[in-house]
Amino acid sequence: MPSTVAKNLAMIRERIERAAKHVGREPREITLLAAAKTVDIKRIQEAVKAGVKVLGENYVQEAKKKIKDLERRKKDIRWHFIGQLQKNKVKDAILLFDMIETVDSIGLAKELNKRAQEKLDVLIQVNLAKEKTKGGVTEHEALVLAREIAKLENLSLKGLMTIPPYFGALMILQLPDDMGDPEPENYDSYAYLMQFMDGNRIDLSFHPLEQTAAIQEDSLSLVLLDKDQHIAALPTPSDRSYWPKPPSAKAFDDCCNEFWWVSVYAAKGLWRGELTYAHTMLDSYIRDQLMKMLEWYFGVKTGFKKSPGKCGKYLRSGLDEDECQQLERTYAGADPEQTWSALFAMGGLFRKAAGRVAQEFGYSYPAQDDDRVSAFLQRIHDLPQDATDLEKA
Repeated sequence: MPSTVAKNLAMIRERIERAAKHVGREPREITLLAAAKTVDIKRIQEAVKAGVKVLGENYVQEAKKKIKDLERRKKDIRWHFIGQLQKNKVKDAILLFDMIETVDSIGLAKELNKRAQEKLDVLIQVNLAKEKTKGGVTEHEALVLAREIAKLENLSLKGLMTIPPYFGALMILQLPDDMGDPEPENYDSYAYLMQFMDGNRIDLSFHPLEQTAAIQEDSLSLVLLDKDQHIAALPTPSDRSYWPKPPSAKAFDDCCNEFWWVSVYAAKGLWRGELTYAHTMLDSYIRDQLMKMLEWYFGVKTGFKKSPGKCGKYLRSGLDEDECQQLERTYAGADPEQTWSALFAMGGLFRKAAGRVAQEFGYSYPAQDDDRVSAFLQRIHDLPQDATDLEKA
């Protein structure tokens, strides 16, 4: 029966393989280093037995015994020093380690070069997080140090050793599950939405185990850790869950009807000078139907194999230049005439998109509704402000 160490290593290797493939890299290009700091020799031996080839240690003194017990002379095991190396420990370190990963000064580099009897592999430690408690040079200092190391005949610079910085200070936190009034009595999930000052954002959600099936249905899901192996292997993440779906005949009819129906409300609000009402109709209800139709239109043009993005943010990639300009004209400021122009632009763009979608699926576009409503909108636009009777105006 595989040991716990072996099982954990297998899961880590699987994660490495998935992550590598996700970014187009070969998994074999990535070396797994097992940190041995404070780990007893028995567990280290289990790791080696499970296939670990590279071990890292933070302290020279601890490494001496571990390396001896592990039969250092095995040619397939390499030891890397991963702690802060003091100059008075260099003499011992170069006899024990195949690589020093924490070179952070020219002084240390020169001491290693002086003591080394053969080429010694080194990495420059870079403190990207700029933590005062951590060693390492800055990004700018790394280049200077690299040039100096290149002049040292007994050192072979192999790259950088760095850990990405922690997220910055929290800017704002939202707990959406607590925002109801009254708050819900039962939760099936709980989320923390965090926006940091450095621009990073993390959405952390907790779900009961029985909801893992729903998580797996999202094509963007990527399992980073599943220590109890509750989740089956997932395909390579993609945005396919967010591709638009072809509309049913009823969905198409409902969208057309709602668009032209609510357009009348916007026109009435504009004529009455009810700015907030008119813009709510235009920017919420009417635009919702326009965006829905544009997503179907986008799907027709892209074979329903591409995502238009949340709120249509990628629509431009599926529209031609004239269509993009027409979409821009559907956005208006507070000026009433600009708002009228936006309403008419919405009608024209909707008409074009809906006609193409109807043609693609053999649906019937309600051209008579379009004609009657469009004529009514123009009539309301031209109606004098002192009119009292629509029929007599």
